[in-house]
Amino acid sequence: MNIPNLPVPEHSSQGVIDSTKIQCYQSCPRQFFYEYVLGWRSARPNNHLFFGAAVHEALEHIILNGYRTQSVMEAFELFNAKYREVFPESTDILYSPKTPARFMDMMILYLSKYQDDLDKYEVYKTEFGGTIQLSETHSMAFKMDTILQNLETGLYFSLEHKTKGGNYIGNSYTVDFEMGIQLGCYTHVLNCLFPPEQVEGVTINCMCFKKTKQPDYILKRFPINLTNSQMYIWLENTKRWIDMIEADYQELSTVSDSTERMNCFTMNG
Repeated sequence: MNIPNLPVPEHSSQGVIDSTKIQCYQSCPRQFFYEYVLGWRSARPNNHLFFGAAVHEALEHIILNGYRTQSVMEAFELFNAKYREVFPESTDILYSPKTPARFMDMMILYLSKYQDDLDKYEVYKTEFGGTIQLSETHSMAFKMDTILQNLETGLYFSLEHKTKGGNYIGNSYTVDFEMGIQLGCYTHVLNCLFPPEQVEGVTINCMCFKKTKQPDYILKRFPINLTNSQMYIWLENTKRWIDMIEADYQELSTVSDSTERMNCFTMNG
């Protein structure tokens, strides 16, 4: 993204666009301005982000090293080291059920349910990122949890890990992903890497940590395979959102201290 000279301090996140930023802009352009143009972040660490990052690191280790007892214990050590960098044991009561102890319990169920993963799938990439072109003038950054090949069908797909607190939310949970920017981006990456007829799509690997009632955990996988028509709509919509963000950057470049009201990155009520 081409960023003009701005009347605000330069921040490393200003020139990079990814699905998270577009979704933030869709929710509230002014929030996008605060978080990604000015770089304002809460000084308080976000438990959901750190917990999710630690889970990703542990699952990557298991996928690459197998579902043996030794690799599982190593994965838990990686999880614990990353999570405890920020959240000591004294905070666990505040953030339950997203805690190391609950993660270890969940992994026992996870490994039992998905123990044949590495017999069914071959690992192509893990924690794979880069920049993908949408057109000659549009691009966006991405990072995918995995790219796997289904050994039975020969098709490639992305298994994307998602952790969630509370109860599983039925069909609306799937629809949010199906209609969102992120899954379209991942599918676009797969279609660029492989012939489209060899692409299966994206599967959401949901791990739900419940506070009360049995069972304590819900594990579900949702395959989401976007059609060519859906991908065309995703592509045109995404380019349009990027154009809107660039237009706001251009408008911001005309703002000065004497400007009465900033007519860009509009606030949502």
